[in-house]
Amino acid sequence: MKRRILVTFLLLMVGSMLISASNFGLGIEFPGTHEFSYETASTSYDTNMGFGVFSEFYTEMSKSPSVNFEGGFGVAYLFPRGIDDEGFDGDPTVSYLPFYLMGQLVSSGQNSPSLFGKVKFGYDLMFGNDEYSGDMDLNGGLFMGFGGGMILQNNMFIELSYQILNGSIDLNSFRDSDTMDIKQSNLSILLGMRMK
Repeated sequence: MKRRILVTFLLLMVGSMLISASNFGLGIEFPGTHEFSYETASTSYDTNMGFGVFSEFYTEMSKSPSVNFEGGFGVAYLFPRGIDDEGFDGDPTVSYLPFYLMGQLVSSGQNSPSLFGKVKFGYDLMFGNDEYSGDMDLNGGLFMGFGGGMILQNNMFIELSYQILNGSIDLNSFRDSDTMDIKQSNLSILLGMRMK
């Protein structure tokens, strides 16, 4: 399953090079929070540092002398990262595959680096190893992110991004049709290239 996801992502990255405007790159995911909530109770754990890859396709929606608005869609894969919890047996890991719509405002600086702000909203697929979910099914959920950064003159960019990934786990083996909500949030630094 993960091999198919990775192949799909690589095909999308190659496809993005053929589109007139796209971003692709690598994300460095800082440690974050992984929260489980069920009915009125919730508990949270720290997540380890991780990495991700992303590809975004966009078009210029409006242009002005100082700020351009760009809109499009993107996909990312966040590689498995560990969760610091002694309650799990073994080393639990979780990974995500978000698909999202994006909008960004880009300053149109001629001889200086351009600044941008970005908003992302979509859906993520969630995956866990056997130590994380056991026999229970994992479901995806809403994905949200926002950030900002700088586009350098050679079309390289750096972005500081905050993201929230949601999902759930089916507790059918314990109770009939119950689910426990899962929410992960973290900061990341994205390094990438803009292709036009």
